[in-house]
This record gives sequence, structure tokens and C-alpha cells, in this order.
Amino acid sequence: MKLEGARAVAFDLDGTLVHSKIDFPKMKKRIVEIFRSRGVEQGALPPKGTTFDIIGEGIRQLRQKGVSEDISEVMRLVTETLNSIELEGVEETVAIGGIRPALEGLRRRGLRIGVLTRGCREYAIRSLRVVGLHDLIDQVVGRDEVPNPKPHPDHLFLLAERLGVETERLIMVGDHLMDFECARRAGVSFIGVLTGSSDLDTFRDAGVENVLATAADLPDLI
Repeated sequence: MKLEGARAVAFDLDGTLVHSKIDFPKMKKRIVEIFRSRGVEQGALPPKGTTFDIIGEGIRQLRQKGVSEDISEVMRLVTETLNSIELEGVEETVAIGGIRPALEGLRRRGLRIGVLTRGCREYAIRSLRVVGLHDLIDQVVGRDEVPNPKPHPDHLFLLAERLGVETERLIMVGDHLMDFECARRAGVSFIGVLTGSSDLDTFRDAGVENVLATAADLPDLI
């Protein structure tokens, strides 16, 4: 799809539209403690992995130990931990510079705007309200609204459905290779931004063709 043929844009949240104050080291520490309380050795969990890498490996370890009956309770505790830590610093969230005028420009062109996040829905909605962007967003899909959040394409498929657009007419914008993988698996055009966790070389090495300094530059591209 040519970028100019888009009818909607799906934005990642943290590092793309906003800068959050989520305490990820604290989050990882708490999640590791939950799995260790069920017998998973700390050394078995990836210390440099993402939060969701740790969760995935922790679940695999529990299954390997034959205690799969504990998984639903563990996931309840993990989910409570994720949600509470995400919400702790939500009032300190700040918008990426220039992003509001950019979103206003996209809407003037008739584009619908969605947010796709591995944060919980409550965190996403509250963040957008704190930074004054909520009135420009048509749909939000948090990790707690799908069985398989990004990079699984189902997350993006649900957002496209709620936006009322075909994936062929959708662009995804994000700061992480996880966003790129989600878009690639869904057959959606992707634009990387450098306001978050990935630098230009990381995107280029992964094969991302379109990279912007910030999502605020998006109207100039499409």
C-alpha cells in the first residue's frame, strides 16, 4: 500500500505519542518475585528481556515443572501488578512535542486515529486524558482486550475492525521492533519513530523503510 492511500493510522502509545513514567525495573522485579514464589528460579528468567519476555518464560517454566494449574492464579497476580504499576505514575505522562497539531492535521485529512498498546486500557485512556489527546483518538485497544497482544497481529486486526478500515488502508506507527513485527504479520504498512526505544540502525537492520524523528512529522510523509 502506498502511504498516501491510508484511511487510518494506528499509533503505539509509550515512546510514540507520549513519554510515560512507568517504573519498568520495579515491574520486572515484582513479576520475577511472583514466579519465584511458585518455584521458578530467578536465573531461569531473562534478566535483560522485556516484561513480557519474563512472563512468557515464567509460564513456560511452570508448565515444564508440571504446575500448570497455578498459571491462572499467577497470571491474575501478574496482571494486577502490571496494571497497578502502570497507573502509579500516569499523572506524570507527557506528550511527545508537536504531536497534537500533527494528529489534528491527520484528522483534517479525514484519517481515523487509533492507539494500540501493551498497556492496559485504563492506563491508555488516562494517559491520553492527562496529555490532552483523548479527543483526537477514535479507538484504543489495550493488552487486556485481546488474548494475544502485539506483536501478535490479532491485536492490530481488532483495532482495524473497530476503526472500520481494511488493514490494507491502515498505517502503523511505533518506536519498537515489536510494533514493526505486529504490522508485518498483519500485512500493514509501518513507520518507525526515534522518540522511544529503537534507533535508526535498529530499524534499518530490521528492514524498516520509513523512519521519522518523531510522529509529529507524520503529516509531512503521508
